[in-house]
Amino acid sequence: IKVANKNRTFTIHTPKGYPNKKTSYPVLFLFHGNPSQGWQMKLYTGMNKTADKNNFIVVYPDAIDNRWAFDNCEKVDDDIAFVKSLLAYLNEKYNIDKSRIYFSGMSGGGFFLTILANEMPEKIASMAMIASSSIDESLCEVNVIDTPIPLLFIQGTSDFIYNGVPERGIFSARQTIDKWVKRNKCDTIPIVTEIPNTNKKDYSSVIKYQYLSKINKDVTYYKIKNGGHHWPNSKFNANSFTKFDLGAFNRDIDTNQIIWDFVSSYKK
Repeated sequence: IKVANKNRTFTIHTPKGYPNKKTSYPVLFLFHGNPSQGWQMKLYTGMNKTADKNNFIVVYPDAIDNRWAFDNCEKVDDDIAFVKSLLAYLNEKYNIDKSRIYFSGMSGGGFFLTILANEMPEKIASMAMIASSSIDESLCEVNVIDTPIPLLFIQGTSDFIYNGVPERGIFSARQTIDKWVKRNKCDTIPIVTEIPNTNKKDYSSVIKYQYLSKINKDVTYYKIKNGGHHWPNSKFNANSFTKFDLGAFNRDIDTNQIIWDFVSSYKK
């Protein structure tokens, strides 16, 4: 589609059996990391299989120059316009359930969710940030609208952004949780659950924290102890194709199904 005189691209996967005239399909947007592309995110996560199993549409948008903008103000405006136009395109061309639009993103794609949550909260039923965190909205003076949005947050304690990157406006895991717990009017004392450590060879383990909301806008945090900058249990270990050491690759949880189980429990 053409947005702001630029051709913007994306990949769409419809589940098996689509279309069914009696069904309006929920949509999960999956924003890739920086640098990457949507088709790579599709292969990396294997989300299409989860979509077929759970009967939803997946959209993999492509960033300009493979990077979602969150600190380049001109590009931020272009990317916001792209997402809004893409939603309008889906509404016109596909049989979607507008009350069940979900956003998820990894790393740079996850940072971008902070901007979208403030620019178009009325469209988003719930969100998931993976190997990412919230950012300082003042980087590009975007609207700061504290509309509650249910949030799933998955991050490793050995991720290089776990303690934040203040010089780039990237919040720590603790700051991110505190921000969203306040925004969503959650209890500050979480329900804590240790996830079974089913893979003893991945040098990591998982603890789940549920911050229940008085207004049904919960925040759930999967803390990957010793986990690195990964999509846990993705189709392949990202350490195999980068020169950087991304840390331990957790295989104890099914990230795709956890995302879907969380986001799909909410409607606008």
